[in-house]
Amino acid sequence: MLKSNLNCDVTDQVAVITYNNPPLNIMSINMLKELQGLIEACNQNEDVRVIIFTTAGDKVYTAGMDLDEMTCLNRSELHAYLRVSRDTFAAFEATCKPIIVAMKGIVRGGGLEMALASDFRICGENTNFALPEINVGIFPGGGGTQRLQRLIGQAKAKELIYFGKVFTAEDAQKWGIANKVVPNEQVLEEALNWARELKEKSPVALTNIKEVMQMGANLNLTEALKYESYSFLDMFNTEDRREGIQAFKEKRTAEYKNQ
Repeated sequence: MLKSNLNCDVTDQVAVITYNNPPLNIMSINMLKELQGLIEACNQNEDVRVIIFTTAGDKVYTAGMDLDEMTCLNRSELHAYLRVSRDTFAAFEATCKPIIVAMKGIVRGGGLEMALASDFRICGENTNFALPEINVGIFPGGGGTQRLQRLIGQAKAKELIYFGKVFTAEDAQKWGIANKVVPNEQVLEEALNWARELKEKSPVALTNIKEVMQMGANLNLTEALKYESYSFLDMFNTEDRREGIQAFKEKRTAEYKNQ
């Protein structure tokens, strides 16, 4: 059996998944399959309320997908390969639990596409990003052309993808890609701080919020508002809602049961 480069540690309802494949943390097809399995397992684990994904090392978060692995495939094999990456990144969106990516150093290609599929992106001051596929005659095929323009607008997304431009952590925060930029040594701790705060929220409410926002992004406003309304009505009948309002009235911390 091949040794896994992924480690998942669950502590106090927070799962930290760490990828360690030095020196460049290149993402292979087997890594993506295993990662998807871990995300789905965390989604089913009642002891997990928030997921953090990060990689080992300070200089390279990930250089992206394994080009050597991709270039030896025929069209049919490449289609299957692409489907795995899409399914893995889609799992980040589909899981009912918040996912935070904690990034330091170089973030390229598929690594950025994965981050775009997460809920929150926290990065160090030395982080720099690019979707550089144009420079080798291809384009981002793991959802980057679609998720980036939905996040920052088509004009800026076209600029970054057409030119394969490298941009900084400061740029990423200014454009709405990064939620927060912190000193490099504080990246994981800041992600853990966010996770600790999120895990105290109602899991039912967070699940509904994530689902409503993901679905609504692909609907027109009228349909999105209708979907929000139905989801809100369903959520209002939960035990978490009753506990939350009762705790508010009693001026105490709510104890949510995910029910």
